[in-house]
Amino acid sequence: MVSLIQVTTTINMTAFQVVAYMTCLAEDILNDLVSRNLIQVAKRTYDGRISSCRIHDLLHSLCVELAKESNFFHTEHNAFGDPDNIARIRRITFYSDNIAMNEFFLLNPKPTKLRSLFCFTKDRFIFSQLVHLDFKLLQVLVVVTAQNVYERLTIPNKIGNMSCLRYVRLEGGIRGKLPNSIVKLKCLETLDIIHSYIKLPFGVWESKKLRHLCYREECYCVFFGSPFCRIMPPNNLQTLMWLDDKFCEPRMLHRLINLRKLGIWRVSDSTIKILSALSPVPKALEVLELRFFNNTSEQINLSSHPNIVKLVMFGFSAMLLNIEAFHPNLVKLTLVGLMVDGNLLAVLKKLPKLRILTLHRCRHDAEKMDLSGNGDSFPQLEVLHIKDARGLSEVTCMDDMSMPKLKKLLLVQGPIIYSPIRHRVSERLAMLRI
Repeated sequence: MVSLIQVTTTINMTAFQVVAYMTCLAEDILNDLVSRNLIQVAKRTYDGRISSCRIHDLLHSLCVELAKESNFFHTEHNAFGDPDNIARIRRITFYSDNIAMNEFFLLNPKPTKLRSLFCFTKDRFIFSQLVHLDFKLLQVLVVVTAQNVYERLTIPNKIGNMSCLRYVRLEGGIRGKLPNSIVKLKCLETLDIIHSYIKLPFGVWESKKLRHLCYREECYCVFFGSPFCRIMPPNNLQTLMWLDDKFCEPRMLHRLINLRKLGIWRVSDSTIKILSALSPVPKALEVLELRFFNNTSEQINLSSHPNIVKLVMFGFSAMLLNIEAFHPNLVKLTLVGLMVDGNLLAVLKKLPKLRILTLHRCRHDAEKMDLSGNGDSFPQLEVLHIKDARGLSEVTCMDDMSMPKLKKLLLVQGPIIYSPIRHRVSERLAMLRI
């Protein structure tokens, strides 16, 4: 048995208090462990970096034991024993029920040494239990509840007293709103509630050190009431998911000079004009995700954004994309719900650096998709994923010179009403199909 670990999340939590070069150092150490076969790579990102990895259970058990001996990290199963040792614990995780957690904090009502707390629980009153404890030095707080249990909870205002908090992640089917006191967390660098139904307070932009802000599209009440118009977001923000279209304006984007990942939802013609401007905004942007709720008359032009290497577009079949929508530097492209015609396919075939292409729920103007070319079709493509294709009945690639670097071919049939795909590919591609 092996354990799966999300590398990006782990690195962000362990390197949150240092500058970017320390993150690179953490990645170098991780790559060194891979080269020694101590861990295995499970998945890589679009740019070849490690996204998730696996560790064997025996090695995992050894690491847990060594972490306990060095007082680096504890689990609910090895935290008990010497009362003096409990008071010295700095990092701990609870993952079964609240019995162990309640017992731990009963023995240690003032966990002044605690720096990191991970709670995987089904208890809707988890915050009510934690609010009575003294977490003055807590830096990392992760609370994960069941996704299929939707509970409305109240997050106490006292969370604002945890002045050292730098990383907060709340996940699961929990509903509610973060209290306004969270703006008092002057050290906060990462706030991740994208996998929950928690809403943000108005003053979240006042966290000057905030670097990563992730939340669900429908939980954007942070922007209502126009304090957003007076309080511009911090210029060190690197991740912003999601920004409502009505607040996407040049002066705000120019302020975000360090932004690397941006998601915009309910994209309109005005936002398309801003993104299509010759002056890239922001210049450091590497990942862009766009969600269209209505058809637009403007055609997007990202040719002036050479740093964007990952592009995700959720749209409508009536939308037409031309060659100017994609910069030649694109490495990963995901199209959802868009129209794929012969002209668009011809453009995609010519992208010189495209390595990963996903077409999900796209409508095709022809029943047959021919991936063949004159020896220059998808020159760098490594992964091709076609899922739930509308109007497509046949996929062919009879030219063995096309897609010379293809490693994975995923063709997933959608509901029967969209006509099942008959896969007809060359023998070489058939061997790569997953």
